[in-house]
Amino acid sequence: MWWWDDAWVPATALPQVLQLDYKVTEDDSAPGDIRLLPLWLRALGSVSIVLFTVMFVMVLRGARLVAQRAMQGAPFAPDIAGRLRTIAVVVLSLALLRVLVDVGTISGVMTWEPPDERWHSLAVGTNIPSISLSLVIAAIVAGSLASAFERGARLEKETDGLV
Repeated sequence: MWWWDDAWVPATALPQVLQLDYKVTEDDSAPGDIRLLPLWLRALGSVSIVLFTVMFVMVLRGARLVAQRAMQGAPFAPDIAGRLRTIAVVVLSLALLRVLVDVGTISGVMTWEPPDERWHSLAVGTNIPSISLSLVIAAIVAGSLASAFERGARLEKETDGLV
């Protein structure tokens, strides 16, 4: 029940935050609740998750398209190569954008201070920004497959009508 006042989501729910320890006084530690961080910082950190999901869905949709066309008996349909090129470019672009979002979020978390002037100590640990290697490899494979499917379509067109 996230809308209740006693709901507690740790700040480590953001992928960029490894640790957030907040102490109001020397002996009293306050919960490292995600609500402690400003809304703009939470929103920026969540964009990274959205970008990763979009990249993953695009790769799966490309694989589905290739499998669907192969099952229809048209493995070299003209829309496959174009879609695979688009997927390769978009996934690589989103991977770079995700790193920029992570760097922005980390710099925001590192320079942020609690709004309460009475806080005693704040310990923040962050993740190192990284590119999803598996999705980058998937984008490279999609680009390579686009070239192969273009060549296959051209060969199919050239041999059409030959016995």
